[in-house]
Amino acid sequence: MQMFQHSFVRNEKNGIHAIDQSPLKKGFKPLRLYVFPDEPTKTLFIITLGEKDGQNDDINECAKFVQSVIANRESGVAKPKDTGAIVPDDEPDVPNEAAPGES
Repeated sequence: MQMFQHSFVRNEKNGIHAIDQSPLKKGFKPLRLYVFPDEPTKTLFIITLGEKDGQNDDINECAKFVQSVIANRESGVAKPKDTGAIVPDDEPDVPNEAAPGES
């Protein structure tokens, strides 16, 4: 799956995408936000945030996370909401309470 093409979005292994931040001031290290769009469940997992110098370890940890998401999805063990992911939902989790004055 291809999310979109921009110079600040990098495709990593296993469907992971890294969104880069350019340093704003001299001496600051750019950050990378790692995400995984799980198309079958229409879920965007925000995995972690890391600096460039820890990039290899971050990608490896993200790959483990993605493998567990896929394995759980395929086995039916966990649904995206069970992982704390924010997913579109037709029905809210919070009961619909009547407004004051309504029965």
